[in-house]
Amino acid sequence: MALILSAVVFWFCKPVIDTIFGQILKSISYLDSPVSYQPPYDYHIEIPAYLTFLEPVIASFVVGILAWSQLSSRPAMRALQLTLLILLLKGPALAPITYAFYSGLDPVTSLLSVGQFSLESLALGVLTTATLTLCIRRRYPDGSGPLAADSVS
Repeated sequence: MALILSAVVFWFCKPVIDTIFGQILKSISYLDSPVSYQPPYDYHIEIPAYLTFLEPVIASFVVGILAWSQLSSRPAMRALQLTLLILLLKGPALAPITYAFYSGLDPVTSLLSVGQFSLESLALGVLTTATLTLCIRRRYPDGSGPLAADSVS
């Protein structure tokens, strides 16, 4: 029975599916260009850019370690608190809002134009929290240490 059903689906539904997906693939055919996937800058620009990001990464870990005992014991709340702390200390938490008032652009465009730089800080906060949690869990597999219920507020 399964063989008959799969033959029916293959012979009768395949042309319909090919027609639908053929139209979709035609509409995005410009993505099949090798130019779309080349890095925008050479290594002599990329390497210093990555090296200059080491300072915020190290600072985020220092802030996370120093503030860890004051953060919530719930993992999601801890991630939110540390991410907001990093966003506030690094600056992009308020930049999109202030830029929206002074740019002269419509609010959505101005929020999107500056808000894209908040994404790296957002990722930095979430990944810092995840890394610190992983390191503490590996260091204290029995549940003691900074993640213990009685040691974190």
